[in-house]
Amino acid sequence: MYNTDKQKKQAPFIKPLSYDPNNFVILQRYINSLIISGQYPSGDKFDMCDRFESAFTSDAINLNQNYINGTVEDRIHIAHNVSDYSGPAFEIPYSILLPKRSQVTNLLVPVCHAASHVAYAATRVEPHFMLSGGASGYAAAYSILNGTIDVQAVNIKQILINDGVLLHYPQGHCNE
Repeated sequence: MYNTDKQKKQAPFIKPLSYDPNNFVILQRYINSLIISGQYPSGDKFDMCDRFESAFTSDAINLNQNYINGTVEDRIHIAHNVSDYSGPAFEIPYSILLPKRSQVTNLLVPVCHAASHVAYAATRVEPHFMLSGGASGYAAAYSILNGTIDVQAVNIKQILINDGVLLHYPQGHCNE
């Protein structure tokens, strides 16, 4: 399973035996300047920058103590009732699409954003990917048309609004 003893210490991203550095980055989430965590979908931290909106619950699988000694049936439980996909509203910042500038430039990553397992479970469903993919597409088009790789949310905000994209919930909508 491991190529060397050193790789055992580098979890959670273990290089496969047929390691190709050009493809391996696709298998893992990148780290950017904002790493979202489980507190964000139920809190107000997303209010710090321009974003797109969502209302899906997390379906993170929590491992309990029975995972080691228990049976398969006792090993896991689902954090929320996944048959009810409507959850508290939260907004997702545009900045999660951008890797750290010190690591890579000229790249938008709409699916593999940096997040804890709880936050990623709440943001890994298709509607989120469609919204983040759409925002990435707008940003890429803006970059090409304006000859710049430094595209900020403010640059594409009005274009998205003009095309009918809901960037923010109406005032009072998120208050429960």
